[in-house]
Formats: sequence, structure tokens, C-alpha cells
Amino acid sequence: MSAGEWVGRMAMPALAALLILAAWNMSEPHEWADYLKLPASDRILLVLTCVLTVMVDLTFAIGIGVSPGRAFRLKNRTMTLENRSEPDR
Repeated sequence: MSAGEWVGRMAMPALAALLILAAWNMSEPHEWADYLKLPASDRILLVLTCVLTVMVDLTFAIGIGVSPGRAFRLKNRTMTLENRSEPDR
């Protein structure tokens, strides 16, 4: 095996290490304790989205995660027409 073949094989492990490091940083480990304080519906939605991202596809997981998340927010909203104000522009 020549040196070129060895160098060519080193690229994949290096890229895998970079992807693992990026995923770890994106998961914000310092926030994990706060995730346990979220309502049960939010925690279930978080786990569902994470599992679907790994098992299926990121685009599919986001689509599935946004729909129930939006429904939860609409169900729990407290804003009425009387206490609504114009947005700052």
C-alpha cells in the first residue's frame, strides 16, 4: 500500500471526528439540565425530533417536530385580542 492510499484513508476518520465534535457542540451540553425543567410535551417533542433525525432524516424530523410544536404553542397561548399590541418596527 502506498503513502497516497494511506493519506486518502485518513480523510474519512478526520471528517467523522469533526462531525462528532460539531454535533456535540450543537447539542449545547450546558443546557441539558434546563431541558429537564421543560414541560413534558416539550421534552417528548425534543426526544422525538432527535430520534427522527438519527433514524430517518433531518428534514423529515424538523417537519414532524414543527407541527406538534406549533400546535402546543397555539394551545397554550395566553394572548387575546384585548392585550395585543402593535409590533415595533
